[in-house]
Amino acid sequence: MSAENLKKFLMNMAQDPKLRARYLASPKKTMTEQGVSKNHQNMILSGDSHGITRELGGKDTVCITHINGYKK
Repeated sequence: MSAENLKKFLMNMAQDPKLRARYLASPKKTMTEQGVSKNHQNMILSGDSHGITRELGGKDTVCITHINGYKK
């Protein structure tokens, strides 16, 4: 999965409540269905914002705590 696809997934998570609900119910399944690589899944699940920022070329600020902190 390219950095552009990773960025697209994260943007969709921020904008699409149905995607967030699916993610909350089953994070790994949802990310796999969305084409997120295992490496990027691990970064997201562990809250590795530095790693994700590095994957995005250091140009984008990502707040992973919001993704992992969504409540049902």
